[in-house]
Amino acid sequence: MTEEIVTMYQQPIRRVKSLGDMDGWTKSKAYSDLLGFITALNTAVKGKSYKFSYEVDEKMRKVVELFDFILKDLEAIPLVENQRFGNKAFAELGKNIIAKSENWIQNFLPENMKRCGY
Repeated sequence: MTEEIVTMYQQPIRRVKSLGDMDGWTKSKAYSDLLGFITALNTAVKGKSYKFSYEVDEKMRKVVELFDFILKDLEAIPLVENQRFGNKAFAELGKNIIAKSENWIQNFLPENMKRCGY
């Protein structure tokens, strides 16, 4: 008999709203975990040829697919020249990513977690 794992889901809350909030983020466990993950990925590919042939895990394929979607959006929005306070193209990219992010996240979740937050 297998036990069903019950996962508590907490609705995400935006906590970084200004530059002053960044200090709390950079000292958080989530930031540390994310940075550790990125560092581990970097370490794992050091010295590997980019021409190396390998089997791609389904989860990793979805991550690469996500980056491809973001890259297509990035390429579709041209930078606006001579912007004084930041480039408006980045704001447009951010809006696009936010609009599509829920569907992208759903693509990563296992079936038993796809209803979380609804």
